[in-house]
Amino acid sequence: MLRRVFFSVGLVLVLVGAVIASGEHENVELVGRALEGPAFAVVVQGDYAYVCAGGTLVVLDVSDPTSPVKVGRVFLPGVAHDVYVSGSYAYVAGGKGGLRVIDISDPTSPQEVGSYDTGSYARGVHVSGSYAYVANGLDGLRIIDISDPTSPQEVGFYDPKTRSRAYGVYVSGSYAYVADREDGLRVIDISDPTSPQEVGFYDTGSWAWDVHVSGSYAYVADRWDGLRIIDISDPTSPQEVGFYDTGSYACDVYVSGSYVYVVDCWDGLRIIDISDPTSPQEVGFYDTGSWACGVYVSGSYAYANGLDGLRVIDISDPTSPQEVGFYDTGSYAFGVYVSGSYVYVADGGDGLYILRFTGARPLEVCSSEVGLPSRYKLYQNRPNPFNPVTVIEYQLPEDADVKLEVYSLVGQRVRELVYGRQEAGYYTVRWDGRDDEGREVSAGVYLLRLEAGRFVKTRKMVLVR
Repeated sequence: MLRRVFFSVGLVLVLVGAVIASGEHENVELVGRALEGPAFAVVVQGDYAYVCAGGTLVVLDVSDPTSPVKVGRVFLPGVAHDVYVSGSYAYVAGGKGGLRVIDISDPTSPQEVGSYDTGSYARGVHVSGSYAYVANGLDGLRIIDISDPTSPQEVGFYDPKTRSRAYGVYVSGSYAYVADREDGLRVIDISDPTSPQEVGFYDTGSWAWDVHVSGSYAYVADRWDGLRIIDISDPTSPQEVGFYDTGSYACDVYVSGSYVYVVDCWDGLRIIDISDPTSPQEVGFYDTGSWACGVYVSGSYAYANGLDGLRVIDISDPTSPQEVGFYDTGSYAFGVYVSGSYVYVADGGDGLYILRFTGARPLEVCSSEVGLPSRYKLYQNRPNPFNPVTVIEYQLPEDADVKLEVYSLVGQRVRELVYGRQEAGYYTVRWDGRDDEGREVSAGVYLLRLEAGRFVKTRKMVLVR
């Protein structure tokens, strides 16, 4: 496993190792591991997983998920952010490297056969028919003809001529819906891909981070402003018909049936009933405890990924979501793909994790239990990220000498929160973002370390200013 921080101070290695070694899990077991270093996205097709791993696309044979084998790799000139697999080709949004076309007809020998310099920073890609639609940062939407994958040609280009950035694109029928960050939702007519035309625009008011289209509506995760529901039955005149303020930072959205699942950054997962799109109502909420950046829904479960790894949430009753599984991948879980009984997680520092959900028993929640706890546990602080105060909860199954401290990433103690003998039970502590001298500390990542008897646990906290 990749160690991202190296210091000569022994304590620092212990602290960082406790975070990165990860492995904390409940109802989710580690089946297989592959790669070291950054992984940002993963797609599984048949017996193979295609992983965006830094400046490479890696092909893994996952026919035996317990023993994934790297069978192919293609080096790219930029950072691979997204991949779309269609037929015998993988289309990679390669950052400054633009669009890269990889022949995967023989997955054991992937070959780059075509590329197109999109001119800015390719962040996302969607393929429909003979065209690849690339969300290209400051340069808007680019439409690439891939009918001959060895010679991709740009046939259409839409630049909104603003200072905004195209972050996400969703193609439905003859239209492409672009989440254009500061500039909201843009509707592009692509019936003639050689001449894309903006036919509709809606200023969502904040930052349009992601968009999902279902039927006659576009559902936009609009950062500070929450969920916006746009009627696109007439694409030339999109109209907002519904709005729900999620309270934090809406960064991903997934529509399934009559519900929208919104990942609200440090506020967790929000479930919103859209059976009447003009009057969206929150019916369920689960506090994921840390920074969540993505959600994937499959069957009765929502898989939320982010700073704390993977959380599995039972949504069979959307009004009462329950966390039934958890796995700390050690760094930042960027991408999730569910295939059969396995969950593939691309981790921003630790490569690919292959996990399997093993049970549906709701996990215990601190502060509401009756009686004494059965084991030691340090819960993730909440909210996380936070400013200026965060709540820390832990439990002791027996009397113990306790030390609860905050450290910087360079191993310096920042704050001693608890020191002394405590009886078995549940405890709550608050940290106000100040050091032992009462001074405000700077924004950044801090390590929360609990020692109780022989139990030692470290968690990451993110302070924003």
